[in-house]
Amino acid sequence: EREAATLRNVETVLDAPDADLHWYGKDDVYPLRKMGHLTVTDRDVTDEVDPDALLSRAQELRDELTFRDA
Repeated sequence: EREAATLRNVETVLDAPDADLHWYGKDDVYPLRKMGHLTVTDRDVTDEVDPDALLSRAQELRDELTFRDA
């Protein structure tokens, strides 16, 4: 079922210093359609990166976003 693509609750993602939101600007949203993506980076300058922590952070930020009025 197609709906108007109105992204909501972006403030948390836009305010996050470790993440960037890439919105593709598509007019309609429907199941399995890719509307954009998040890029999460490790701001700690070390040799070791924790991929599980980055994935967890990306999922946390993703869960803040919605295309529906809540």
